[in-house]
Formats: sequence, structure tokens, C-alpha cells
Amino acid sequence: MVETLTLPPRLDASTVNGLSREITSRLDTGTLRFDGSGVTHMGALGVQLIMSAARSVRANGGQIEITDLSDRAERQLSYMGITPENLVEGA
Repeated sequence: MVETLTLPPRLDASTVNGLSREITSRLDTGTLRFDGSGVTHMGALGVQLIMSAARSVRANGGQIEITDLSDRAERQLSYMGITPENLVEGA
């Protein structure tokens, strides 16, 4: 069974430390799924954290998924030249 981790509304310097601890405890679970439906701010540090997690999970033979990423978060990713696919691939 895949456990879903709900992302906070703001993915920025104020939330990455707590989120990092939650992600680290799940890196070896196979599939790491994030619910991005409530994300209203996708900052560069949040993007960096998710990309790093994706690389770690993939190195362990797993995969990462983001479900229901909000339109606003997708727009903010596009301003950084990143697609949701890039994010989950860690590229």
C-alpha cells in the first residue's frame, strides 16, 4: 500500500525542514506519493527538496508521484522552467 503525504500549502523555507524529516522517514517505502492539491506557493527550496527526494527514491528502486498538483503550483513551477514530470523525475 502506498501512503500519501499531503504537501503543505506553502513549500518554502518555513516548511522544508519539517517536510524533509517526513520525507526522509519514507524514502525506503518504494513509492512516495504526494498530494499537491492544497499547494498555493511552490518556492525554490520546496522544489529542490522534492527533486532531491525523487533522486533518492529512484536510486533505491522506487518512484515518486505527485497527485492533484494545484494549477497555481504548476504555474509557479513553469516560471522556474520546471514541469511536474521534471519534479518527480528529479531532473
